Amino acid sequence: MGGLADSFYEYLLKLYILTGMKDRRVLGMYNRAVDSMIENLVVHTTDHTTAYLAEFKDGSLRREMEHLSCFVPGMLALGAKTFDTRKNKNYKASKPLTPEEAELRAKSEEHMRLAGELLLGCVSSYEAMMTELGPERFEFDENAPTISQRIKVKEGRYILRPETMESIFVLYRTTGNQKYREMGWRIFEAMQHHCKTECCYTGIVDVQQLPAEPNNSMQSFFLAETLKYLYLLFSPEEDAAMDEYVWTTEAHPLPIFKFDKQFDENGLILDE
Repeated sequence: MGGLADSFYEYLLKLYILTGMKDRRVLGMYNRAVDSMIENLVVHTTDHTTAYLAEFKDGSLRREMEHLSCFVPGMLALGAKTFDTRKNKNYKASKPLTPEEAELRAKSEEHMRLAGELLLGCVSSYEAMMTELGPERFEFDENAPTISQRIKVKEGRYILRPETMESIFVLYRTTGNQKYREMGWRIFEAMQHHCKTECCYTGIVDVQQLPAEPNNSMQSFFLAETLKYLYLLFSPEEDAAMDEYVWTTEAHPLPIFKFDKQFDENGLILDE
């Protein structure tokens, strides 16, 4: 669910939403992908309050997670709110559901709960570091009693990535829970303290090292995505409302299609 594959999974859901909930072919693909992820990759802590996404490689499960995978909580929350009339004005409760839609709706509560647990896993990788900024890749031990003992850094660089902030933004918008704003603000304060320079922001070489050593590089996605999600986290909900826009994997807002076209089983628009 991480690098080189992440965009594919989130676009299965987002294409369905972008087409005004018309292209149900991709929704079935999304359901199957998430079911497989939950069955094979999700690992919970012993108290079942926090979750991580393991990697499956060479026939075995490795308890490693990369920052890129932290888009998943936001993806799950977006899917869970799709059939919530309070959060999505495009969904009409009176509309009959297809089997794929009924399946996602039935699992929405489970998916929302898992979104919160996975986000805690992502944020815990920040909290366990001396700089309070998350590493690029880490190992985890779900049985460890404390966060600091649970997380072991595999790749300690921090390059201002947006995935955790994206999920924080989506979970705030879908739940209204202020704790997500507090999460985002703590990360912003850490960036201000360790990454801000006279001219711009920089990544750091090792999130466990104090004082932080700058890598003298500001990735373009920091402005395009990380700061954009941080700004929207504290903006009114009508700014880029989630039932009016779909965010691409590079944080570009696309207006949701407003038409009455229907799609066939191959994803093609049916003739009038």
